[in-house]
This record gives sequence, structure tokens and C-alpha cells, in this order.
Amino acid sequence: MKIKAISVRSSTDDFAINSLLPALQGYYNSIKEPDTEVDFVFPRKGARLMDQQYWESLYTSYIMELINEVDENVYDGVLILCLLDACLIAAKERLNIPVVGLLQSSLALAYNLGRRVTILQPKATSSNVRGAIGPGGGSHDVQDKARLYGMDNILVSVRCMQATGLEVDNSNEEQRNEILLAAKQAVEEDGTDVLILGCGAMFGMVDFLKDKLGIPVIDPNVAALKTIEILIKMRLSQSKSAYPRPNLEAMER
Repeated sequence: MKIKAISVRSSTDDFAINSLLPALQGYYNSIKEPDTEVDFVFPRKGARLMDQQYWESLYTSYIMELINEVDENVYDGVLILCLLDACLIAAKERLNIPVVGLLQSSLALAYNLGRRVTILQPKATSSNVRGAIGPGGGSHDVQDKARLYGMDNILVSVRCMQATGLEVDNSNEEQRNEILLAAKQAVEEDGTDVLILGCGAMFGMVDFLKDKLGIPVIDPNVAALKTIEILIKMRLSQSKSAYPRPNLEAMER
């Protein structure tokens, strides 16, 4: 099966192309099925960090360019590599092949595993963000997307680490301990029984946290990839009754 993975970072972003891309390729190669091929693509312009809906709106047209270019005779599915699921609904409407986002797939998996879910994410770049739910200072935008999906009833808190998404370093021992502390606070103070890592760049921390916390920890990269692999194998895609394909011909008249 062949999957197109669409990033929201710009193709001119040196860090994204020279550092993030090789790391993602190596990680996805370690978790994918043997017959899965993943092609990563980047928009002409994109956000260095998609942590607010302002950035999603600003760069939507560039992400949609990539979605419109998907050859459905070549690819079996599409991943949106963004925890805010940028353009996910639009992509589900535009394409007939399955489209999966990091947040929706992670929340759906969490629904099967527990009753009280916390998303642990990097600090928002906006200087005046206040906690959406709980005391953790998390983004309102994640809560808004969870509500859109009808899954906000299990989301008890959104907690933040001190580093922004641009500063996340999985090998940094100080950051790993900080993430562990925030996760423990979620378990003790919020009654969290499932933890979702709230940034695609936090891959590699699942086993570390599971061993320390004793609760399920979801890596959104794995949740999204395994979801789309299952959909492809089951020959399932989003319902066109729920996500009708846009009438492009009518709009061009």
C-alpha cells in the first residue's frame, strides 16, 4: 500500500527538510507494515508550528494544493501530519481514498482504552494562551477539534511542557523528565487514564512514559499510520454521504 503523508511545514524550511524529514522517515519505517510505502511531502509555504487555528487558516491554500495533487490511482491513502488535523475535513471531502489525521485517530483510539484522556503538548507560541481544560495551560484549539469530533467528553485536560514544538528534543533528558512530571500531574490531579502525546515531534517517548506511568500512552504518528493501514486493508474510506465530494466543475463556471 502507498500512503502520502502531508506535512504542514514549508518545503523551504531547512530544519524540516534536513532534520525532521530524515527522522520521520526513519521512525515511520520502524512502525509501518512491510508492504507499506510512505511518501512525505511539504507545501510551498507552511507554518513552522501549527499550534493555533490562525496558522491553519493562513496556510490552508498551500496544504490544499498538495491534497488536490494527490493521484488516487497511485496512492491508497493520505495522512495529515498535524495535531490540529489541518484541512482534514476538506481533504476527506476532496478525496475518495481514506484520509486520516493525528488528533482524530488518537482520540478514537483513546476512546477504546479509557474514560479520562489528557493531551500533553508543547507550549503554545502565543504569549497569552490560558488553559483550555484543567490547570495545564493547554491550547483551546485542540479542545475545539475534539468537540468537532464529538470526543470532548473524554478529554479532561490539555497540559503543556515548557518547550514549544520548535524546541522539542526527544533526546533531551531535562525535557523527558519535564514531560514525565506533567504526565504524573495529569494522572494524580486529573484522574487521567489515557495519555496522548500532543505533538508529532514527540515520537519515541511512548515506552519511556508507559513504563513510568502504568497507563496507555498514544503516539499520534502510530495511531494515524495504523488507522490508515487498517482502513486500506479493509477497503474502507470516508463516507461520501458524510463528506460529499465538491462539485469542482460547477465552481469553475
